[in-house]
Amino acid sequence: MEPMSLSVPQTTDSKEPRRDVVAPGTLYEVLPDGRWAFYFDSHMIGTFSDCETKFKLAYRDNLRLRGERNFSTSVGSWWSAAMSDFYEFMAAGSLTLARALESAGHHWAKLKMQDFQATSPKKYEAFGGYNGALLMVSQYYTAQADTDQQGWKIIATEAGFGRKKEVLVGENHQVVVYLIGVPDLIIFAQNRLMPVDHKTRDRIDYDVQSRWKPHSQTAGYIYATNILAKELGYDVVVDRCIINVAARLEPTDKPRDGVKKPRFTRAYPNYSQEELAEWRQQKMEQATRLRYCIESDMFTRNEYTCHLYSGCAYRPVCSVKPSSRSVVIKANYEVVKAWVPYELGDE
Repeated sequence: MEPMSLSVPQTTDSKEPRRDVVAPGTLYEVLPDGRWAFYFDSHMIGTFSDCETKFKLAYRDNLRLRGERNFSTSVGSWWSAAMSDFYEFMAAGSLTLARALESAGHHWAKLKMQDFQATSPKKYEAFGGYNGALLMVSQYYTAQADTDQQGWKIIATEAGFGRKKEVLVGENHQVVVYLIGVPDLIIFAQNRLMPVDHKTRDRIDYDVQSRWKPHSQTAGYIYATNILAKELGYDVVVDRCIINVAARLEPTDKPRDGVKKPRFTRAYPNYSQEELAEWRQQKMEQATRLRYCIESDMFTRNEYTCHLYSGCAYRPVCSVKPSSRSVVIKANYEVVKAWVPYELGDE
């Protein structure tokens, strides 16, 4: 099913100018007054915050390791696609377990998840492969379908915003910052309008409720939904997000601490207007710094992030002398198209 856009429809009233559309892959543009307009999504600016060099290689040079494909990340993509259909079916009143399973199988094939049986056999087997995917969706249906049908009004699924410059974060004498993003869901429940983001993790850990604050993506979704709520006619203050967490691995029946963990849970991080103002100021500072980096072609490296988890994808580049880096890049990386968060139907 095709994702929807939460962009406000463009008016034909001559008193209201038509918003410009941000071209796919545009990071920034120079305005007539000399300022730079930046178009941020949370992953992009989060990468810059982690390591400026990683940002340069990933988003300015658009380099990716040849053949790089991560199983856990791909399961997350599959789950988001399956959940998008799940809640579109729910909104249409046509959700059944059979339709949810059919959708899950369709996206599993579309994303070529079976290829991981050869490239990541241990992780693939631990997840359960195709049968494990169907089991996960079946368990989620049992756990949430009735509850959400009764309690949630689905406003939009995969509701892209920002490519019509709807969400202005802020501006100063050097930069103007707009936010672009795609919350998995926008719902209305208990007199609240809330973005929902689907997340997958290996397991539901003890700290799952505290992992989403502070969290730049969550704050951004709340801020954006606040702005869009007003434009779309919802007279509510948006101050929280629902993080819909699913475990990739089925919980064991015999945990070490004797307490069986859930496979699905939800966190509800909330942000005050004061906290959102702080988040906006941070985005402005990051954009100002990014302009300097681009103009000076000077991107610093944060060595503390080079070895996190299984290691940064660009560690092979940074671990050799500068004169050898072009050789490493040519041998191991490829230039890919700039990532586009969502497409506009009127392009």
